[in-house]
Parts: sequence; structure tokens; C-alpha cells
Amino acid sequence: MATGAVPASFTGLTGRETTLGFTKSMDFVRVSDLKRFKSGRTRISVIRNSNPGSDIAELKPASEGSPLLVPRQKYCESIHKTVRRKTRTVMVGNVAIGSEHPIRIQTMTTSDTKEVSATVEEVMRIADKGADIVRITVQGKKEADACFEIKNSLVQKNYNIPLVADIHFAPSVALRVAECFDKIRVNPGNFADRRAQFEKLEYTEEDYEKELEHIEQVFTPLVEKCKKYGRAMRIGTNHGSLSDRIMSYYGDSPRGMVESAFEFARICRKLDFHNFVFSMKASNPVIMVQAYRLLVAEMYVQGWDYPLHLGVTEAGEGEDGRMKSAIGIGTLLQDGLGDTIRVSLTEAPEEEIDPCKRLANLGMRAADLQQGVAPFEEKHRHYFDFQRRSGQLPVQKEGDEVDYRGVLHRDGSVLMSVSLDQLKTPELLYKSLAAKLVVGMPFKDLATVDSILLRQLPPVDDDDSRLALKRLIDVSMGVITPLSEQLTKPLPNAMVLVNTKELSSGAHKLLPEGTRLVVSLRGDEPYEVLDLIKRLDVTMLLHYLPYSEDKISRVHAARRLFEYLGDNGLNYPVIHHIHFPSGIHRDDLVISAGTNVGALLVDGLGDGLLLEALDKDFNFIRNTSFNLLQGCRMRNTKTEYVSCPSCGRTLFDLQEISAQIREKTSHLPGVSIAIMGCIVNGPGEMADADFGYVGGAPGKIDLYVGKTVVKRAIEMEHATDALIQLIKDHGRWVDPPAEDCRGRIEEEQGGGRIDNPLQASIVPTIQNVISTVNLGCKLDLHQITVKAQNAEYNPKRLHSVIMRTREPKATVLIFASGKMVCTGAKSEAESELAARKCVRTILKMGFAKFKDFKIQNMVANSDVRFPIRLEGLAYANPQCTSYEPELFPGLRYRMKEPKITLLVFASGKLVITGAKHREDIHKAFEVIYPALEEFKKSITLSLSVSFSLSLFPPPRLRFLLTNYNRRRGLRFLFPGLDFLLLFLFPGLCFLLGFLFPRLRFLLMNYNR
Repeated sequence: MATGAVPASFTGLTGRETTLGFTKSMDFVRVSDLKRFKSGRTRISVIRNSNPGSDIAELKPASEGSPLLVPRQKYCESIHKTVRRKTRTVMVGNVAIGSEHPIRIQTMTTSDTKEVSATVEEVMRIADKGADIVRITVQGKKEADACFEIKNSLVQKNYNIPLVADIHFAPSVALRVAECFDKIRVNPGNFADRRAQFEKLEYTEEDYEKELEHIEQVFTPLVEKCKKYGRAMRIGTNHGSLSDRIMSYYGDSPRGMVESAFEFARICRKLDFHNFVFSMKASNPVIMVQAYRLLVAEMYVQGWDYPLHLGVTEAGEGEDGRMKSAIGIGTLLQDGLGDTIRVSLTEAPEEEIDPCKRLANLGMRAADLQQGVAPFEEKHRHYFDFQRRSGQLPVQKEGDEVDYRGVLHRDGSVLMSVSLDQLKTPELLYKSLAAKLVVGMPFKDLATVDSILLRQLPPVDDDDSRLALKRLIDVSMGVITPLSEQLTKPLPNAMVLVNTKELSSGAHKLLPEGTRLVVSLRGDEPYEVLDLIKRLDVTMLLHYLPYSEDKISRVHAARRLFEYLGDNGLNYPVIHHIHFPSGIHRDDLVISAGTNVGALLVDGLGDGLLLEALDKDFNFIRNTSFNLLQGCRMRNTKTEYVSCPSCGRTLFDLQEISAQIREKTSHLPGVSIAIMGCIVNGPGEMADADFGYVGGAPGKIDLYVGKTVVKRAIEMEHATDALIQLIKDHGRWVDPPAEDCRGRIEEEQGGGRIDNPLQASIVPTIQNVISTVNLGCKLDLHQITVKAQNAEYNPKRLHSVIMRTREPKATVLIFASGKMVCTGAKSEAESELAARKCVRTILKMGFAKFKDFKIQNMVANSDVRFPIRLEGLAYANPQCTSYEPELFPGLRYRMKEPKITLLVFASGKLVITGAKHREDIHKAFEVIYPALEEFKKSITLSLSVSFSLSLFPPPRLRFLLTNYNRRRGLRFLFPGLDFLLLFLFPGLCFLLGFLFPRLRFLLMNYNR
């Protein structure tokens, strides 16, 4: 006899007329005599629906080893194409909701409901923008009375848009407003239960049944009244407001959200009331998608067909809010789920309508065309819990000239397309890629692009562009270029993009052995074509479908590709590649990317993305890419905000306060801050947040850490500063990069004054702090590598374990002797924190304690913003300088007090190293700055060279003129050369060019 554990909510599965038998325990219904069969490697239970029909619910463990069985496949109409789920029609006033009707658009007012005229005006603006339904908060009797006036005023003005009453904690108010509004939204978490205290409660089965009886007693009058007046209802669960009873029984989980709604739905069905819809909202798009899928899967089992209202609550504002909503809502629309939607933004309610329409149009178009691929069997995707498929990141191979391990990021990669024009200005390109610049050289940072796609390579003789690419490759940024470009204009160490046609023809075999391959696939190719990649050593796959494809669904084609990879044991990283057409609206780009890429990443399918839009700002595309990864809970590169959209309950100006908080805290990657207008969803929705800013009373703010309130009734004008102090108290604060560092300098130097304002604004910035720790015992490096997830150990390359921390971003080398070296931190505090994090990991294995922490070196850089005559500086200070331009372009300046070494470059850039204290760096800069000013290059030579080159431009000549001063020191010895170069040489060039045009042509083009 086979048995399987099924949640108690599967009440429709009974055994009265079949051979099924079950017994109920505290947590589960035990189902026995289930027919079981094997599908791939997963054992599946099949339970026939209790309603007439041929539908079969296939159950499997929610995750590997889990005792919880969930429906395997039937959470949507089709897994290989977009087909709208069939639902009944629910009437909300004169608006019909259901699968036979368009996806309806709605929003919510933000004015105080008691202010009738303001609310009426707001509803009218929303209706004029094209909304189908408007929701209004109704928190008390006064607001309920005002609802009658609001409805009457709108009718008199010929506005018949349906109105929805938003109810929390107030059953009596719901009864009152049901007499005038068209729909009632009830929150199962707080309609009959008290506000959650996040306490773990112990229930007997009898106690639990009594709670359900109480809910039925409170809820029944509202159901009866809705039946009497023909009203609709939304049973709207919020992840942030589940009751203590539900969380104690099912956990703070999608399963708890579904069961909370089903308790109320069963009462409606018992009373023969069916004019209702469901919603499962959460601020986390991944949780939201899982909850809706689980809800629909259970409805399939139960034989229910109620419509769905979709939304990501507390999504935030601007592009962040639109991206989160696109990820959550767009994912479900691609599966044919959703009949009405709201995009919750911390903006004016009418601003929500446009992104709503764009999302609805995207979903309706996919369903109308039934976009998809040929049928395929799906065995590897996890529908109800997030399990990421992590592709094998590139590894180093013997003979590699550069480090390929950084071309993809373990938490999700961002790739960008770069043009030849951008290569002409390397420093601007580096900044656009979000790389750090140290003496003009790029280095990767927290949110730096991982690899670039270069569709055209620069000519072989374009030394400047190729040098820019070499510098990117040297810092482990991948450069991908098409096969045809690499064969005709080879770029050393580039990765080569090939398609299936080139693989079939064998053209890739013309490449040198060891060349890294990037393969572009559509996902809908015949399996025999996909088999070509089995025999290849592929660095990554690009999943690419032309944007103009009408019948093929990008999401379903990618799912088919991942099934193929899973079936064949291929663990290649997959990058989602979308090339948008010119002229696409920015919101359409965000929503399309969030829908088509987010729908895959929320299922753990994919290792990054490459978005191309030639007419869009490069920084916008980069930020959109990183926002998408963060919205899918993958790569965290900036402060995360959970910000409610505001409503009539909001106790402060949410948009203004949100902007203030963002302005002061946006530089804290890894920190999550919730900004909530009131307490209704506050503590629960802040489950994912580190810190919370919640309206507690008019003019008063409560501050939270997680779900726990730590400060109450703070005056609003002081609340933002109190939040920052709270972040500091918990060790999560870092100072923002200051544009004007003068105040900080004065503070660090005890109020010392810097007379030169330019010097104050170019204070050195610390780039790296190197510290050491002595654990005082021998370490087993192999054991550390096995037990620590973020550890690497390759004794052939380095006799130490490499351990990396994300917050703060640093690298720690751990030696068998018990010594540790920490590098990469940006401050002394960050260096110590990173070292302590690694030590905590080691301590769990039974090794010694953290001690003897020392700062060994601090490296900083600066730019004095004027060119320097290095020859003069070296000639004047021979005892402490070293300058050999043939070997190294910079001048080494060794300072005795403080004991610091400076690298000085002709461009004015400085690197300061050797400091043990921050004060030493600033003192050294103060000492060197006057000396550098003394040897500032005059503008005479610059004008001379510029004028000469404008008339006589060959690159070789340009190189000689711009470098003569550095190599020979002629100007320092013979100042009269300035006159000759400024007047005589340009005049001679002009005369020759005028008299001999052919000579001018040859001079300008000889280098080609």
C-alpha cells in the first residue's frame, strides 16, 4: 500500500465513492491506496478529481526530500504555450471579470476617504485615465458613511466606474459599505482574527475547529449581504498580514497564504455564494508567484474556477516598482493566469494605469496568439519553491593567458552590448560599465558589468581601441565577438559567439585550439540540432529569439531548452538575450524584460541577462539589468526598498518621505528598508526587510528591526535621522562616496583647515585595506574547503584557502599556519568585519579565536586635476624619487615622514600606498601637493601640440609629440623650444600641406 502526505486543505479529496481512505492528524491528511508511478526520477501520486471530468491532479514532493505533496503539473492550462485559464465570470457592478473578458485594470485612491470631494476628484481622474475598477480604503464608520456620498456624487457626474471597499479589522464596517459599493475586499488574515503578534501558538484539533467556527460566525453576515445586494467580493490574502493561527499551523509561507484564503472561500461556497475572486499578494515577486501557482493548483484539484486578481504589493516607485510588478504579474500572465491586475506604485494612483495597460496588453497578446513551442515533457522545473539551477561557471584551464573566472557572476551576470564608438573614449566606457578607475585603469566593482558583446571588432591597427579591450580582459571582463569578426580581425583572448548554422558547417574549427565558445540558441530547434552542443566545451549559452517573433514564446522556448539541458546532464550557464527594436518605450522595455526574463529567473532558470537597445541610454540598460536580477532575489547591488503604494490609511506623505529616505540610504547594497504608511501590512510585509519605517500615529513614526518594533512615536522630522542611526547601531552603515570631502577631512584631522579649496575637493579615496589576523593554531585547509560554501582551495596555484565575502566585499586568504590576510575592503571597519565573518565560519569547525587584527597596508588614489612635469619633479628630488619612463610610466616618490610611497603620473593621478593609518594618507597628500603644483605643466606646450596635431595628425607623430617631454626632458632644459613648437612647427606643417596636397594625403594616411 502506497501512501502520500497531502495538506489538510485538500478537503475535496474524499474516499466515499472510491477506494481512497484517509485519516486526519494534526498537520496532514494521510492518503492511502494512491496509484503511484514513475515519471523520470520522480515518484508521482495521481488522484482523480472528485468532480466529474477527466482532469487528473499529479502530486509530487514540493522539494527533494519534502514530505509535502503538491500538484505537479496542473497549475496552468498548458506548460508549452500561453492559454488563459478558464474561469467563471464575476460581475463587479457593470464590469465583468473572467477568462471570457479582457484583463481588467484597477488602482486605489490615496486621499482621506472622509474628504468626499477630494476622493471623488481622484476617482474621476483615475477613470479618465482608463481604469476599470477603483478601490477605496474604508477603515471606520465615518469613512463608511462618506462612501454613500462618494457613490452618489460620482453617479451624478455620470461616472459609473465600480467601487471596491478595502476592509481590514472591521466586519461591521464591511456590512455597512456593502449597501453602496460594488465589491468588498476582505483580508483573511485580519477580518476575523486579531492583528498578528508573530507568536508561535499551539493548537489542538478542537481549538483549531473552534477558530474556524468563529471565522464563519463573523464572516457569514457579510456573505449573506453581498448575496442580497448582488455585490462581488475579493478574498485577498497578503503575505504580510497572515494571522498567528495560520503562521503557527502552516508557517509564513505560500501554503499558509492559500489556506488562509480557502478558509473563507469554503464559507462562501457553503452559503452558495460564488461571485468572488482570489488574490495572493506579496512584496517579494518570487513568493507571490509561488502562492498564486499553489492556489490555482489546488483549485484544479478542487474543481474550482474563480478568477484571479494579480499584484505585487509594496513594489515601490519608478523603475524599481515597475520591474517588480512585471516580474510577478508578467510571469503569471505568461502562464495564462490572471483576470484583473494592479501595479502598486508609490506614486499618484493615476500613474499606475499606464504600466497596468502595458502589462495587460502583453498578457492578452500572448494568450490571443497562444504563443508557445511544440509540446514537450517537463520534469526538472520547480513550480512551487525556488530552487536555482546554477550553471557551471567558467574555470581556468592550463595554458589560459587571462583569468576567465570573472566573466560570469555566481549570483547572476549582466552582459552589455558595446559599440566601436564607445571604444574611442575608454574612460567613459569604463565608467558606463560601472568599473572603478584607478590611475585610468578599470577594475571591477560590486555592480560592474561582467562581460560585453562586441558585434564589430576594431581594425587590427586601431591600437587605442584594442588597448581598451585588453585592459577589460585583464580584469576578467569577458569580451564576446562573432565568429566572422574573430576570424578576420582576431582579438587575443576574446570569447567567440557562434550559432547552430556555424556549428553545423564546422566553421568554428577554424579558430585556434582553446578558444572559448559562446553558443546562441533559440530553444525551439529540433533536438538533433541541439545535440551539436553536447560535443563542445561551451563557456555559456545565449538564449536568443528575435523580438519580432509572434507565435514562438520566449519563455516557453527557454523552458524547453532547460529541459533538454537537464535531460542530457549539461550544466552550461544560460544567459537570456533580448534585442529590443529601436523606438521602444522605456516602460515597455522594462516590462518586457521583467516578464520574459523574470518569468524564468523566478523559477531558478538562468544565470544572467543581456539586454540590447541601441537607441536607449547605456546606463539605463545597465541599471535595468541589475534591477531585474535584484527583483528576482539573485544579485543584490543596491539598497532594497519595500515601499507601500499609499492609501487613505497612510499617516504621512509617503512619496516625499520615501524620496528623503532613498536620497540618504541608496548607497547601502545588501540593506533592505521597508517604508510603510500604516500598520496594516507593516510588520508582516517587512519580513524580508532589515529595517522598517512605519506610520504609527499622525505625525509619529515607529522604527522596526525585522518584525520587532524598537522605537515608538518618533517625531516625523527626526525619524529619518533616527532610522540612519538605527542602521549604524546595527553595523550596516557605510558613509556615501562624498563629492565634496572637505568637511570629512576637517573632522578626521581634528578640525584642521585646508587653505587650498582645490586640494580639499581632491582628497585621496581609499581603494583597498589589507589586514592580517593570527588564529594562533594550525588549520586543516581541506576541511575548511569542504565545509565552507564560499571557499576555494587549489594548492597547485596557491598554498591558502581563498574565501570571499559579499558584505562587505572582500577576499580573505587563509593559511595552514593559522595566519589570515584580508584584502579588498574599503575601510578599516569593513576589513575587520570581513575577517570576523570568515573567522566565524572557521570557529564552527572547532578552531581557535579571532586575535591580533592588524592593518598592514592602505592603498588610496587621487587626481590633482592638472598635468605634472615628472622630469622636473625627479630632477629636483633625486634622493627620494625614481623615474624610468622606459620601464614604468609613473614616478616613484618615497616619503620618510610619514613612511609612504606615492606613484605619480604625468596626467596628475596619484596612487598612495604603504600607510598603516588613514591620517598618514592625508598627511602625505598635504606634503606632496605643493611640490606637484610647483611642477605643473604650463598650457603652452598643450596648445602647441594640439595645434600641430590638428594640421598634422598621423598617430605616430602624435605619440612622439605627446611623449617627448616625458622621455627627454627637453622642455625643462630648453624652455625656448616652446616658442619654436608653438609657431614655427605649425606654420611649416601648414605651408607644406597647402603647397603639396599629395604630401598631406600621404602624411595623414600613411599609418593605415
